[in-house]
Amino acid sequence: MQSSLRTHLTYWLIGPLLLLVVAGSFVSYRIALDAATKAYDSALLDPVLAIASHLRRTGSRLELDLPSIAIEALRIDTEDRVYYQVLGPDGELIAGTPRLPAPPERLAPEEHVFYDARLEGERVRIAARAVKVEPGIAIVQVAETLVKRDKLVLELLFASTVPQLLIAFAAVALFWLGIGQGLGPWIAFATRSRHVLRATFARYPSKTSRRRYARSSARSTGCSPG
Repeated sequence: MQSSLRTHLTYWLIGPLLLLVVAGSFVSYRIALDAATKAYDSALLDPVLAIASHLRRTGSRLELDLPSIAIEALRIDTEDRVYYQVLGPDGELIAGTPRLPAPPERLAPEEHVFYDARLEGERVRIAARAVKVEPGIAIVQVAETLVKRDKLVLELLFASTVPQLLIAFAAVALFWLGIGQGLGPWIAFATRSRHVLRATFARYPSKTSRRRYARSSARSTGCSPG
């Protein structure tokens, strides 16, 4: 009986605790995703600004005055692939990868935007900036795959979810032990009372005999039989 009651009460506790853990994990995921996005977006904007600062007009042509070794240094990454693109005022390709997705909105001069897209079947994060050149606006874009970002989000989520699970497990264990300690005397009392009643009914099967037994027990204890 004690084990059955304790198990039933514990099941009632596990449900709300699991809901709290799931809700906490979702909130932690959103916080981790936002933190990783802000951190890597800031880093992604740096090569955009570096490339934009080296746009030069030579006669009627707009050129990227940046050595190839410097461009490769901007693109070096041990885990992600990095792409870049420079478009002239008329949308012509000045340098870089020709197939980068365009910004989702028209940018004002010196304005930048971050957005998600797909490139060659992979998810990428793109930073785009509008650079004022005479006579018009050039668009500089740098795209990066999301390997590092996803790893950071998972690490942050793991770091916040594991303590929640440990706390929930500890709460269930303490509740299980506490219920066992708290209900023990009451369960023992109920078990003894049930045995006494069974013995009484076995010894005095009729109502009349049980009434006599009750009166005699009450007189012997000094209590009214009611």
